[in-house]
Amino acid sequence: MEIKTDVLILTVLFLATVPLQNVVWAQLIGADFENAIVVSSVMRNIFATQNKHINLLPGTLYDAGNITTTHSFALRDFNTRLLNIDVDYARNRLYIYDLNTASIYAVENFNWRGDFSNLSLTVIHSGLSRYSTRISVDWVSNNIYWTDALYGWIVVQSADKEDEYKILVDNDIEKPYALVVDPISKYMFWSDIGRTVKIVRASLSGTDQKAIVTTGLAFPTSIAIDQEDSRLVWVDASRDTLETSDLNGASRRVIRRLSHTEFYDVAVFKDLVAVIELKNGTLLVFNKNTGELFQTLGLTGGEPFVAVTLYTAEIQPPQVDGCSSFGCSHICINEKNGPVCLCKEGYTLNQDGVYKTCSENLGAYHRAVVTSNASSICLMDFRTLTSNVNANISECFLKGGTAISQFDIDMNERKLVYVDGREIISVNIGANPVKQRLLSATVAITGIVIDWRDNNVYWCMGGLAGKISVVSQETGMGYNLITTNLAYPKHLNIAPFHSILVWISGSAGSQKVEKAELDGSKRVTLFTSTSSVDMRGLTIDLSTATIYFIDNTQVKSCDFEGKQLTTLAPTSTLMSPMLVLSYKNFLIVADDSFASNVIKVFEKKSEPVLKYQMSNIDLVSMTDFHVLDEALQSEQQGPCAILNGDCEPDLHSNRQK
Repeated sequence: MEIKTDVLILTVLFLATVPLQNVVWAQLIGADFENAIVVSSVMRNIFATQNKHINLLPGTLYDAGNITTTHSFALRDFNTRLLNIDVDYARNRLYIYDLNTASIYAVENFNWRGDFSNLSLTVIHSGLSRYSTRISVDWVSNNIYWTDALYGWIVVQSADKEDEYKILVDNDIEKPYALVVDPISKYMFWSDIGRTVKIVRASLSGTDQKAIVTTGLAFPTSIAIDQEDSRLVWVDASRDTLETSDLNGASRRVIRRLSHTEFYDVAVFKDLVAVIELKNGTLLVFNKNTGELFQTLGLTGGEPFVAVTLYTAEIQPPQVDGCSSFGCSHICINEKNGPVCLCKEGYTLNQDGVYKTCSENLGAYHRAVVTSNASSICLMDFRTLTSNVNANISECFLKGGTAISQFDIDMNERKLVYVDGREIISVNIGANPVKQRLLSATVAITGIVIDWRDNNVYWCMGGLAGKISVVSQETGMGYNLITTNLAYPKHLNIAPFHSILVWISGSAGSQKVEKAELDGSKRVTLFTSTSSVDMRGLTIDLSTATIYFIDNTQVKSCDFEGKQLTTLAPTSTLMSPMLVLSYKNFLIVADDSFASNVIKVFEKKSEPVLKYQMSNIDLVSMTDFHVLDEALQSEQQGPCAILNGDCEPDLHSNRQK
């Protein structure tokens, strides 16, 4: 049975619960599925043999009110939380985002000809952030795109090359959520649900970004393309609205507002719009011109729907694919002016006049989890933060230490400065590390941080008569900044663009969080602890100007003035937190109690939601933990970059004069 070009299959996915297995099974009952609505149903339980993940309902959206029979299609042991899907009509692929495994999969040979014996499951990408990721297919260039709200970026990957991905957008973006790719207009559109909610348009390679809708938005969860009228359609879960605009964000209007609902996903076919409504778990079909409710679909058992996509040639019409013979080494994108080659992460495009081939520059650890113990500093795949991708693989580029206690990273220069005993040493990150000793101290070093703008290293020594000092990596000159009334300083940190240092001082029972200018002046106390338990960690979120620290067994936060003090209430109890780290939209806490002994990765909020637990790192021997990502450190120049900040020739710091 051949599929006609006017075939419509609407696929709706659901919430379920257990890890994915790779065995595939399918069943098709009935002969004619050239027109069908496909909905998924919640499993009865993980052991039931009757489980059917996707149900086929004969007919198109126009026939939605006359459906009387259902047929089934299932994947054996596909016991997962399938939060989003998209299809490639011409290539017969169904793409699935699974929350439980934090992965995107392709169901190959996905078609409605009646023969499902050749279905297979392929892993496209693993290690997403376990959030409501949205996926969208460029069916012309054969690429798949996705948003990751907690990592705070938008990614593209060749659909035929596992793990050959490129992070397209990770600057000037906070929490990307909804996403749609339009290979016809050669634009992509996404919503950012961060502090300033907006809808943004960009080229398919992430350039030429423009916020096209910036007002009247609260929580836009899904965006679709109306191919017939070349318009955007989106749903806003907080405003209870279904809305539309042209591709420039103009001519905006509300198609339908329906109070006390939760619109979540959307798809468009001709003059009908299909919307997932989460509160009732139903699929609502509206007329896009009048807003009239055309039909409501729901399974008899009341199983909730959660995702919708359309399988039809009419919304994925054939286009000229300039990439098919262009010869890109990694990823090819059809832009408005023709094909463009991109390199996967860790590689750069060769500047040879051809711009099609790639050379390795950073390799597999372009972004990385970095850990230290007394003798080594090691790199791990950054995706171990949210999954078991390469969880047991690490590259210890530095070995032979004796008492490594802490380190900090210059992300852009890929240089690491660490403390080994009473020495501060710098070393490049890579296969052939070259070490340079910066200084030797007379007592134990208890804190170290890099100002990457001016190439200075700030450090502190503990003891009742502690001090905070600075040393230039360029000149080797060093100066004492704070030497009086400073007991047991530790956990030194920096906010370069605010020109402040922050640290913990004092002994248990009288500890405090302090700050000062980079030259040691204007020293103030931000927080005073009354706990008899030693304060054990401090980090700064530069994007929100927030300080996080551990007081007793609680993670607390405040702003740079010591205001907005908050005691966080994570969804997973912390037994003995030893370290806290802010990365993107994650809050990472190492909990080294005997009962826990894991690194807990939370979504950053006042009530942090546990997303993953890293159990592959030995916290007993771990001395420090960071994430390597150059996006964390802007290359904006510091005050010393121009004419040495008008300092004397041998001075390369904002020292106190």
